[in-house]
Amino acid sequence: MDKRKQSRGQCLFTAVIVLASLLCFGIGFLSGTIYSERVSKDKPFSASTSAEKMVPPRKTSSHLAAGKQQGAADLTALPAATSGVTSVEARTPVQSAEGKLFNVTVCKNTCKKARDGVCNDGRGSKGSINKLSPGDGDTVKPVAQSNSPTSSPAVMVHCDLGTDCEDCGPWTTSSDEPHWIKKEGTLGPVAQLLEKGVEVRVKTSSLMSKYDNANVKSKAAFKFAYTDPKQDTALSYHMEASQLIEKSASKIFFKLFEHHCVKPDGTPSLFVDVGANFGWFSVLAAAMGCRVLAFEPVPHFRAFLEYNLHLNNLQHLVDVRANVVTHVAGQMTKMVVPTTGIWGTASIDGLNADKNDKGATETLSVPSVTLNDLVKEDVLLLKVDVEGWEWSVMKGADKVFRDFKVENVIMEYSPGVHERSSRAEDTFATIQMLLDLTTKGFRVAHIGDGDGEYGTEDNMPLPAYKEVTELNLRYDMHDAKRFGQGLMGCPISDKLLKAGWGENCNAVPEDLSPRSFRCVFGHNTNVWGVRQGSATSHLQTLQGHVGLMALDAPASTYYLVNELNLGMGKRDCKGHDMLPQYQVRHRCPCLNMTVCGAIAKVVEELSIKGHIASNYVLSRSGEFISSLQR
Repeated sequence: MDKRKQSRGQCLFTAVIVLASLLCFGIGFLSGTIYSERVSKDKPFSASTSAEKMVPPRKTSSHLAAGKQQGAADLTALPAATSGVTSVEARTPVQSAEGKLFNVTVCKNTCKKARDGVCNDGRGSKGSINKLSPGDGDTVKPVAQSNSPTSSPAVMVHCDLGTDCEDCGPWTTSSDEPHWIKKEGTLGPVAQLLEKGVEVRVKTSSLMSKYDNANVKSKAAFKFAYTDPKQDTALSYHMEASQLIEKSASKIFFKLFEHHCVKPDGTPSLFVDVGANFGWFSVLAAAMGCRVLAFEPVPHFRAFLEYNLHLNNLQHLVDVRANVVTHVAGQMTKMVVPTTGIWGTASIDGLNADKNDKGATETLSVPSVTLNDLVKEDVLLLKVDVEGWEWSVMKGADKVFRDFKVENVIMEYSPGVHERSSRAEDTFATIQMLLDLTTKGFRVAHIGDGDGEYGTEDNMPLPAYKEVTELNLRYDMHDAKRFGQGLMGCPISDKLLKAGWGENCNAVPEDLSPRSFRCVFGHNTNVWGVRQGSATSHLQTLQGHVGLMALDAPASTYYLVNELNLGMGKRDCKGHDMLPQYQVRHRCPCLNMTVCGAIAKVVEELSIKGHIASNYVLSRSGEFISSLQR
């Protein structure tokens, strides 16, 4: 700065100009004006953290389904604005040391529990934003779980950030004022959830807590908000019990982000999170230095996501969209959201809802977008978890894969969703989605349900995974076509019928090909595709292929031999549910000859003759070599 002597008026004029410049720079950065050279001119994807983008206007009651159970939480409609919110008591805009962010310090006492002597905003002790002290705030005991004896108590959250200043201390955020501070009468994410009867708890992530690199592991020690595990029996249960969600899958994400969130030129890589839920993977990516484009159409999920981003001061790196992602933009899409059980089964048309859960559901209508319209740059990792509609997301991203470099895809693979509803075309599209990856330069690993323990020790490399090959998927496609015709596993030999095989075809998993990918899991599973030759391809180690039988095994082979003693559909051959009368049809050896000896004898005889329909064999090109089903 020029240090020449100036008059008082000149100094004042200069100060005003400088302050205005800094303000414009901060707003420009946060609105996406100063963002990425790879974003197109119309900037469909920006780094904006304005509350108006992150939390759209609330849905009115006309958007919701009628007939809610009395007393059930209304989880999908955002609440009406409340009165009595006063102006900011202390607000100081500052510029960060890097000169990139426009920080705001907020100190208000507008929360109903403000000034009660307890910090209620989830940050922990007064003035602390780094340590979560179990003694601060209301606490609850962790869910009993044998493998997590050290899980710490949860901190109960009753206030939005910045609204319990006297007890928690001032809150500084790296973005412009959040919407619940800026606009009087607007509820923050915590207030939204509490008004709808949704409890908010916070724990610190235990992900990679024993990792040797202290600097890196500290980034994974973020705070994470969730709800009562009795209401959400999946994600929230695991967070309460072990402070961790999907351990083995999370380690893959961590390894991808560790050295690749920040590019060699110092700019952040892009992570696209379709089906962000409460934000576990979005928060992890941002904490590791990635930029994030996150999609979450369910309002109460999105409220948790927003709170988690602000709680960890990461909102400036994440652009949250409230849309459903499909292959057709601009359509209003029906979503059904459970209020109890596994909240994560919220899905288009409710197709993946737990049929055994009789709890209340909410219905909402959400506009759709496509990734083709929004993503205009290279992607480090695309994560897709949308309860059976992954194929639609991927179909609407074909131009992204064509025009830009997508290095990794981690997605849920859910053919069971469409099998259960007899939606043949959607089943074919789900299989074709993976076939397209295998034929376009990706190698696909089966990573299982994400909660496995094998190879998840913090300081060990990722384990070797079995590959999902093109030929495995050819078997899946053939089975799906026969299933749609009601003929999978047919014809059934008269000898099998007389021995007690059963008269029905189309049994899943029993009538699937043992060479298929579909035969190694139940309803759904997870896969990881890596573009060969990319900077991250060395992280994926493949060993063997999926299926419960070798692809080159003779057509006469019937019984399965594997180290885990698993039969069709990953069912335990010696499990208490695998009664002797079911063993042989699941390709497990008969363990009680009195019960299943007769059918075992017939199966062995027919297998040698090639008369077991599901024992068909395909060539590498997908043509039949041996089959009763030609």
